[in-house]
Amino acid sequence: MDNVRLMDEMRKRMAEPINQPALPQPEVPPSRSERVEAAMRAIEASENEREALRRELDEERTNRRGIQAEVDALMLANSRLITEIEACRHERLDALRRLAGFEAVFDAALTVLQKHRPANPIDGGPFGEDDLD
Repeated sequence: MDNVRLMDEMRKRMAEPINQPALPQPEVPPSRSERVEAAMRAIEASENEREALRRELDEERTNRRGIQAEVDALMLANSRLITEIEACRHERLDALRRLAGFEAVFDAALTVLQKHRPANPIDGGPFGEDDLD
């Protein structure tokens, strides 16, 4: 029975937590903690710089969109002006064709009038040489 009792006591002791203090955590040497703090500051500075650059990029994108809108408006105005210029060119060509037709009619009329003028005009008459030049 002594053996049983000894075994029970051993089991109890094994089940009970040991009343030893926890192992102390090794302290970080000051140089290492300073390096960690410096690294954290560097990370924070780079994050701040990244945010500033992101805001700057957003501003530049907004500016680019505005400039692109102006370029689009100018291209549209340019297209309209080109269309208007082409219309004016066609109108000018039509006017030149009509003018050529009128010149042909006037030349034909002049030729007919010159053929039918009197051979000896009296006092220069309405179709004298002085009137035709």
